[in-house]
Amino acid sequence: MSRVLQKDAEQESQMRAEIQDMKQELSTVNMMDEFARYARLERKINKMTDKLKTHGTVSLAA
Repeated sequence: MSRVLQKDAEQESQMRAEIQDMKQELSTVNMMDEFARYARLERKINKMTDKLKTHGTVSLAA
């Protein structure tokens, strides 16, 4: 049981790190000049954030 929780915590930590990296990249992208890239990156961040919220809720329920 603790291995499962540890694995979940590692995945959550990895997802948070990826979100931070993407947010950092997003801050370097000019929204006006590179709108398509900006929008794609923003959608990825939102999707991963939602997934992280869902993942956290599921692991708390387990």
